[in-house]
Amino acid sequence: MKLTLALVAASALLSLATMAQAAPPVAEPPPATTGPVDGLVSSPGNFKLLLENEHVRVLQYTLLPGALDHWHTHPPRVGYVLSGAKIRVTEADGTHQDYDEKTGDTYWGEFSPLHDTLNIGTTPYIALLVEVKDTPAKAPPAK
Repeated sequence: MKLTLALVAASALLSLATMAQAAPPVAEPPPATTGPVDGLVSSPGNFKLLLENEHVRVLQYTLLPGALDHWHTHPPRVGYVLSGAKIRVTEADGTHQDYDEKTGDTYWGEFSPLHDTLNIGTTPYIALLVEVKDTPAKAPPAK
């Protein structure tokens, strides 16, 4: 009898732990700003700085299945998908768009306003983002 109760209790705890892990992340309201929000600052667990100079900033973006990042913006950028997944991008006004990102996809993105991203797939989403910095045009050196 004690063994049966112990097994039932263990099973119940395991079920609760599984349900807690499977619970969808709680979306937060967007911040009250119209300016840029750096993903490296708002979601440091998702963005990793790989290189930065006066021309570009290169980031690795990782979003595990079921994960939701924090609100952020992007400057103009090139993206390269290292590991594809299904993601949902939600804008500050509540509208959203689902994407089925494929490994090897490359894209250009203009400035992206405030949004968050949810991985609605079963695989990690990993992308390299090359953000273009505004630099004044320079004339080539005189010969």
